[in-house]
Amino acid sequence: MATKQTVGSESVKNHLGASFFWNVTDNVGYGYQNKESDVLLIQYFLNSIIRFYNNNTGESKSLLVPDGKFGGKTWAKIKWIQGEFMGVADGMVSPPNGDSLYTPKQGRVYTMYDLNSVYKNIYGHYFMDIRRDPNCPPSLISHFTV
Repeated sequence: MATKQTVGSESVKNHLGASFFWNVTDNVGYGYQNKESDVLLIQYFLNSIIRFYNNNTGESKSLLVPDGKFGGKTWAKIKWIQGEFMGVADGMVSPPNGDSLYTPKQGRVYTMYDLNSVYKNIYGHYFMDIRRDPNCPPSLISHFTV
């Protein structure tokens, strides 16, 4: 299930500018289970950021089909977003626990936090409840636990 999770760390709160974040329940990427709801949440965040990017750069990067299936296109978009905005481009998204800002292995900000942060900066009026966003796929809405 995609979840709205409370933040326990001041450094995470400062990074997000919020006391909660939208989270996956398991890793998303090659070699992982890739639960449908987790992949849908990632695809939603990616598409939201790509829409904004396209509108502000004049480019026309293709959007993902929000189908909840992890594959080459979703992997490529994760890597592109990570490389463009986040500094780490490994093509995977891990679920942070809200207590640590940085990943234990690479010492980088969790991609999930950065996806939340970028989304919040662009679409702050929907961040509290992303189900209100007209671009939030109905298939994702049915997977939320809030």
